Amino acid sequence: ISNGKSNMNGLVGKLKAAIGLYALLNGAKNLIRLSDEAMTIDAKLNLITDNTGQKNNLKMAMYQMAQDARVPLNAFANDVAKLGILAGKRFAGNGEIVQFMGNAAKAFKIAGASASETTGAMTQLNQALASGALQGDEFRSIRENAPLITQAIAKEMGVSQDHLKQLASEGQITADVVRRAVLGMTN
Repeated sequence: ISNGKSNMNGLVGKLKAAIGLYALLNGAKNLIRLSDEAMTIDAKLNLITDNTGQKNNLKMAMYQMAQDARVPLNAFANDVAKLGILAGKRFAGNGEIVQFMGNAAKAFKIAGASASETTGAMTQLNQALASGALQGDEFRSIRENAPLITQAIAKEMGVSQDHLKQLASEGQITADVVRRAVLGMTN
């Protein structure tokens, strides 16, 4: 019994050491990943602003909005940067872009869109804002994956959702209407 107890204590000690080493290596790996992610986010933000103070404020706003929307920060930063590059002139500033993307991300989450559906629809939304109108495939993608956004657009335009398809085919759902509708969802 005494020998078994001694052997068991030795085994437990070795097991603790192995678990500690694993935790240390895993922690280092996570630290490197987080560092890479922070550098990637900085690089993306450099595409839409070169002001360090504004970039820091933007990072904080994006972090908070990504947390609120329950989306990965890196993906959210990517969406903000894309929108800023493609359609930044349609917004009052980068803060408004963050709010817009946060509202859109929440609308996709509430609708139950998968990650791939959200990515595709976000691309369509960015393209619509860049081109100046939400129509065709872009409209269909938003209608299917974020019905709350189409509800907000219908409300903004003062029409029924059934009428939106016709307005989209006529190019009547402008980027400005979409921007106001999605920002209007904030409350």
